[in-house]
Amino acid sequence: MNVNDFNEAVQHFNRIDSQEAKQLIEAREGNLVFVGRETCPYCRLFVGKLAEAAVTADLTVNFLHSQDSQDLKGTQAFRDQYELKTVPSLVFSDQNRIATVSDSAMTVEEIIAFARS
Repeated sequence: MNVNDFNEAVQHFNRIDSQEAKQLIEAREGNLVFVGRETCPYCRLFVGKLAEAAVTADLTVNFLHSQDSQDLKGTQAFRDQYELKTVPSLVFSDQNRIATVSDSAMTVEEIIAFARS
């Protein structure tokens, strides 16, 4: 997957900033946040599987661009808060948990399970 493919895939996600990401996770209502960027080869590998998981399981994916020049400090604070050392990363929260994962090798099924369990 190239940069254009990445950008096409994320058009189907809700683009958010770091403040919105924080609010979604703190709401603990089953929200899923994807942190990544098109210049990351691992993100490009991952985003196709994430898009497939979203369609297959009717998941709403919220996308936080990790290098948005207008939100670098806020994004870094969000990443620090949830210990997201690398991208791609997913953050999920519901009433039972806040969970993070940074694994571009996840399968579609593993992504769905992460966002559901």
